[in-house]
Amino acid sequence: MSTTLTDRDLLAWLAGALEPGRALDVQEEVSAFPEVRARVALLTQRLQEDQIRPVWRIPPPGVAGGRRGFTLERAALAVMGEEVIRPGDRFTVRIGAVPDAEDRRLVVLYRRGADWDVVFPSREDEDVQLDVIPAEPSGERVLELVAQEDLGEQRWAVALPLADPVDWSLAPEARWQSLVERIATGEVPVTSVRIQVQ
Repeated sequence: MSTTLTDRDLLAWLAGALEPGRALDVQEEVSAFPEVRARVALLTQRLQEDQIRPVWRIPPPGVAGGRRGFTLERAALAVMGEEVIRPGDRFTVRIGAVPDAEDRRLVVLYRRGADWDVVFPSREDEDVQLDVIPAEPSGERVLELVAQEDLGEQRWAVALPLADPVDWSLAPEARWQSLVERIATGEVPVTSVRIQVQ
């Protein structure tokens, strides 16, 4: 008899991300097969050595994430009657009304490959609260962003964590670790938007 467990199954089991019944099935297979135990040991070692960071859990465009979600929409951009965005062009997004804007930090993320990077703030003097962007009568705030060099679809996200202190002496991965965790638990509202860059 052989196992059908994939590395993905084993990683989910190691992370405690499986339903209890499925976790029990995986545990039984790990116990029963020495080759599976060897794969688990190898995966555990790789996780420790590579320090694979937790995955940003950013919802797809149009879905508000977090317990107190907000809307995020790309505003229309008309250039000679056409909506065209090129690398380096500025474009705007509208952040829906957020009642406690004075208590929320503005964090902008950009998706690079399979992961997300914080592109703003990138240094301490950029660290601002959402209320620095003036609110319109509707409560919306207009944020201007600059399209990256990647052609095709670009994904952007805005997260609004509480304005707790950030340790700017840490490397970016460590600096934003608590934000990754708080987004995953729904504590931090986050919403994404996509643009097409030609």
